Amino acid sequence: MGLSDLHPGAGLVLPTGPAARAPSRGTRGRLPHELRFLPAAGPMKTLLLACGSLGLGNSTRMLGIVQVIRHRLQASRQDLRIVVCAGGNSARFWAAHSAAAAVEVLPLDVYEFTPRQSESPRLRWSGFLRPRTAGVYLRNSLRLRSFLKANPVDLALIDSDYHCLPLLLSRTSILALGQAWDVVRRYEEIRRQAEIPPASMLVERLDLRFQRLVSRRILAPSFQADASGATDITAVPLIVREEFTAPAGPEPGTGAAIHVLLSGSGIGAAPMLDYAEQYGLPVIRSLRDRDWALDAGGRPLIDRARAVIVQGGLSSISECIARRRKMLVCPIAGHAEQLANAFEVERRGLGMRTAELTLPPELLLERLDRVLAAAPKSAPPRCDGAEVVARLLLEPLGLAAR
Repeated sequence: MGLSDLHPGAGLVLPTGPAARAPSRGTRGRLPHELRFLPAAGPMKTLLLACGSLGLGNSTRMLGIVQVIRHRLQASRQDLRIVVCAGGNSARFWAAHSAAAAVEVLPLDVYEFTPRQSESPRLRWSGFLRPRTAGVYLRNSLRLRSFLKANPVDLALIDSDYHCLPLLLSRTSILALGQAWDVVRRYEEIRRQAEIPPASMLVERLDLRFQRLVSRRILAPSFQADASGATDITAVPLIVREEFTAPAGPEPGTGAAIHVLLSGSGIGAAPMLDYAEQYGLPVIRSLRDRDWALDAGGRPLIDRARAVIVQGGLSSISECIARRRKMLVCPIAGHAEQLANAFEVERRGLGMRTAELTLPPELLLERLDRVLAAAPKSAPPRCDGAEVVARLLLEPLGLAAR
């Protein structure tokens, strides 16, 4: 079944077999003939979500926004067509959720990184600078341009996605979702305590500059949702999927294990996997494409954990906060956003940051409990950012909830 079946008369047919693979280099970026763009029918609006990053955190928080749009605010597929641009794991994740979320998926070619990225605890941006990267970017941009020619888009939301030239040339209104502004805002205050190398901030500053260049407004998920920004920036609460907003279950017993929650990209995952294997700790990863971090009943797997080892990605941290799980945060060295997030978790008494996993789990938990006991007590950050962003998206589309 093609994804256009989700929305009669509109959309993108997504092949599920070999046709789903990227076109060969010989096609020069043209779409395979199986990808047919059908004109939208009726006065419906079209929202494009672009999250062509390596990890899944961007996709999971965008899914949280879509869940609010479809389920809580009840924007039907007859009124609003939602198309997602994603590649690799993200494309498979969205394809698995397409029916429930009533979205269509425009598959992108995947950007690859060198194998040492997964083995090293330090982020090496040079690992992404490969000769074929320019070709991947060109093919993805041409694919998006072809889609836009046949399918006018009323509003685009980009999250760590840089295929914006076709959107700009088609005069599509763009909003950006990203944490770069919040990291830059907090840097001067926390750079020494958080041990953030000044050079690593270059990526965050460039990302913020890019977002300002291409979008008319930046929506910045933040631990401090009431933070004030410039006129083109709106701080929003943390964003999680609807499964993580359900009432939390009982606290796990003292015999419950530490769980390891992997990122979707796999960058820097080897040390965490080695630690989990050494001590027999449960590892939370994709059971099936649809069930990222969820059990068969749709409940968060971290509910079983006494504490959760995470990297510094905001989506994983947000999910732990929403489920009231204490964290051991192991940020990737040289990743300013993760270093800033790890510091914020510790400062707010939500967990502890650590550069290396050297202590046995029992001693690690004892140290974590001591850190939390000494931390100042404060209300946890809000995690209702999905609804805030959903309402901000529907308003310019004339679909604001009544």
